[in-house]
Amino acid sequence: MMLGGFSTTGSLSLHTFRRASPCPASNLKLVRECNSDVIKFSWSQTNNTNYYKSQAVDSKGGIYNCLTQDTSCDFTSMPCGRYYNFTVLSTATSSAGECSSVSSSSVGIQTAPCIPQNLQTSASCSSDVLVTTWDLAEGALWYNVTAVGNLRNSNYSCSSPINSCAMNGVNCGESLTITITAFDNQCASPALLGYPAETVPCMPQNVTAVKECGSSSITVTWVMNNGAIFYVAMAKGSDNVIHSCNSLDTSCKITDLKCGTNYQVYVIASNFLCNSTASDAIILDTAACPPDNLTGQQ
Repeated sequence: MMLGGFSTTGSLSLHTFRRASPCPASNLKLVRECNSDVIKFSWSQTNNTNYYKSQAVDSKGGIYNCLTQDTSCDFTSMPCGRYYNFTVLSTATSSAGECSSVSSSSVGIQTAPCIPQNLQTSASCSSDVLVTTWDLAEGALWYNVTAVGNLRNSNYSCSSPINSCAMNGVNCGESLTITITAFDNQCASPALLGYPAETVPCMPQNVTAVKECGSSSITVTWVMNNGAIFYVAMAKGSDNVIHSCNSLDTSCKITDLKCGTNYQVYVIASNFLCNSTASDAIILDTAACPPDNLTGQQ
C-alpha cells in the first residue's frame, strides 16, 4: 500500500498526536504600591498555552488563585504585612484533556505593614517624659510616633523597633495629638491617630495671700496656668498641720486657721491625672489672737 509516496506493509496503525506540553513561564514580575492591597503578577507568554493558573501563598499559609488567558493577574484585597510567594502554570487543552507545564520558579513580595493598634500615651507625673505603647503590627520592622502640642508649636517624636518608646523634654501643660506609623524596608502603613495626651500641669505662678482681720481665714490668689483643671491652695502651719481649699478658678479661701500663727502658703495645679510641682511658698502670719480674760480697772 502506498501512503504519501511511502510503501507500507501489513495493517495501517492510526495514532492520535497530542500537542507538546507548554514550557514553564519565565520573566516573572511583581508590582504593588505601598498604599494599595493589589499585587499585579505578570510573566512572558509561553508556547502551546490556552490559559494560565497563577497562585500566591502567604506567610500564614493562605492560598490565592487566579486563572487567566492573559499573561498577568491582579491579586486584590491582599492582607497587609504578609510575605507572598507567586508561581504560575502554563496549561494546554486538547481533545485528549489538559496538560500543564511544570511550575515556574517563584517570586516573592510583601505588602505594606498593618496599622498599629491600641495606641496609649501617658505623661510621667514626676518628669518631662511622655511614654507611648501600642500593639505590634504585622509586617512592621520599626515604628515612628509623633506628638504635636497645642502650645508654642511644640513637636516631639520617637522611633522604636519594639512596641514602646519615650519622648523626652516635653513641655508642661500641653494637650498633644499623637500619631503612629509602622514601617518595613520599603513601605509605611497608614498613620493611626490616638487619643490626646495631657502633660503634667505647669506650676502656678504669682501666688498671693491676704489675711482677713478679725477672722481665721486667708484668701489665696494665683495666675491660671496651662494644663490645669482645678487647683488646691494649702497653708502649712508651724505645727505642720495643713489647711486647704479647692477651686476651678484662680482664688479660694482657707478657713479655720489658728490666730497668731506663721503659715507657708502655696498652690498645686491638677488635671486629675497628675499634679504640678508646688508653687513657690509665701509666708503669712494670721491675725493676732485676742487677749485672754480682759478685766476692767477699778
